[in-house]
Amino acid sequence: MRRPLGGLPLALALGCVLVGCARSKPKQEPARTHQRTVAAAKQRPETERVSPKLAQVGHDPHWSPDPEDTAYEPLVGWPNPKPWPGPGTAPVVSTWAGSVIGGPGGNTRETMLFFGIYAMTFDAAGNLYVADGPRIQVIAPNGAVGEFKHATLEAVSFVPTSMAFDHQGNLYATDYQAGLFKFAPNGEASVVAAGKFGAQALHQPQQFERAWGLAVDAADNVYVSDQEANVIKRITPAGDVSTFARGFDEPEGLAFDGGGNLLVADHRANCIQRVSPSGQVTTLIRLLKGNILPAELAWHPSGAIYFSAQQLYRLDPDGTCTVLSPANQGTTGYIGHDLGHTRFLNAGEIAVDRAGDLYVSDFGSNTNGSPCGIRKVAFQAGSWPR
Repeated sequence: MRRPLGGLPLALALGCVLVGCARSKPKQEPARTHQRTVAAAKQRPETERVSPKLAQVGHDPHWSPDPEDTAYEPLVGWPNPKPWPGPGTAPVVSTWAGSVIGGPGGNTRETMLFFGIYAMTFDAAGNLYVADGPRIQVIAPNGAVGEFKHATLEAVSFVPTSMAFDHQGNLYATDYQAGLFKFAPNGEASVVAAGKFGAQALHQPQQFERAWGLAVDAADNVYVSDQEANVIKRITPAGDVSTFARGFDEPEGLAFDGGGNLLVADHRANCIQRVSPSGQVTTLIRLLKGNILPAELAWHPSGAIYFSAQQLYRLDPDGTCTVLSPANQGTTGYIGHDLGHTRFLNAGEIAVDRAGDLYVSDFGSNTNGSPCGIRKVAFQAGSWPR
């Protein structure tokens, strides 16, 4: 998710400039037109284009597809989400962590201050790790807040783009300029693979153009989306780097489903892709309207895929796609209620805890007093999609 670090207090902003960390992610390019997106879709090899349950959807209920294209369906649930199984079962959304930008910071999750949430992941103990600019904050299940102290990477400016744990308790993190790094539980840091701008500084061979999304499989192989090279790289526990899958268009978020398939938020292709363990790519859904650009995603134990594109969406196993939060109609701030009546300002990172509840970062700017925090989507009994 591309989010600027704008709005920092002057003292912190100057400090970040001095240490080289006040670096925003690349600016989002203008969305592609419908015609260009359709043309790009038709150029894909047939084996990589569609699954049998492909749902090609548009965000605007009044939008009509090109007459030559016959497989498009309106986005289910727009403007009203797909109903939940019964009364009182809709998940409840609340602000779980973070206060208003510019407000007082604190040592509890309700009062802590975020300047820009770039990545989130849970460890095996249920602690949520949050990349807040160059800092990695840790929120314990009881609400206590700490900071993950790791060795300083002297040669590069390190701002995590994505994070994930392996089964040994090591934290992996990408920096889109510097590359891929590993942090041992004691904070010891090591370079796994260097990026375009980190190779020279780290005296390592370049392995990435722009390292972005990150996921770890059951065998502790690490997968990284290279947003500029449009490939997914795989790094073995021994450190061997290879291309796992290719043919994407600015791939961003990565996650594994329950069957060991890698899910990819293919940002500029407006797609959610699935890559089998053998590397075969299948398109699960193509979102034809250019303003729905998938950024981050997470697999839910119910079998659904949740993904962000400013608002929150759900892709069910049967191929149904639902927008779960109304579009932000130019209003400021966050409106919370049950899911389906909640508006995010800018939904970004997504993490799932052991109970199956979702945690979604919501990014704003202090120029209008918008909150920057983490929203919890708490599922009630019977509320998982059928």
